[in-house]
Amino acid sequence: MAKIKNNSNTRVSATFKGGGEVVATIKWLKNSTTFLISSPALLAVSRDELQDFAEAIRLVCKAVGSKVKKTVNVKGTVINPDEPTLEPSTDLKVDYVIFPKDKRYKLSFVRYCDMGQVRAQVRAFSFSNDIPSAIQVASVASQAAVLMKAYEEIA
Repeated sequence: MAKIKNNSNTRVSATFKGGGEVVATIKWLKNSTTFLISSPALLAVSRDELQDFAEAIRLVCKAVGSKVKKTVNVKGTVINPDEPTLEPSTDLKVDYVIFPKDKRYKLSFVRYCDMGQVRAQVRAFSFSNDIPSAIQVASVASQAAVLMKAYEEIA
């Protein structure tokens, strides 16, 4: 279960299943405020851990938004995954492009046919003064977790 660990004027962090942590640092300048939201890379995480990761990002974004007086909408854009045909006895990889205009940023998961497990991976992200992009990562992670459940039930 994702929960806020630190909520000070200069740092906000939330932990999630698997021991990960999403961190935001806030710098208060004379005439403005800057912040940086960072998330760790996830390798071979379960559906529950991915969903919890998404919730941790949302919690941090809400806390940062309230501190810097920015409205936070926790809904992102719905993304259609690159979903291949399911073939018996082969591993299946599904890719999500997180930002439609920039194909470099992806979230993916693999269904391993021999174990029947579905595991996701996400690269590390940092967003400077950009809450909507962080929310988009959380939104795509939630969408992927829902599809991962469908692939777990195929086994």
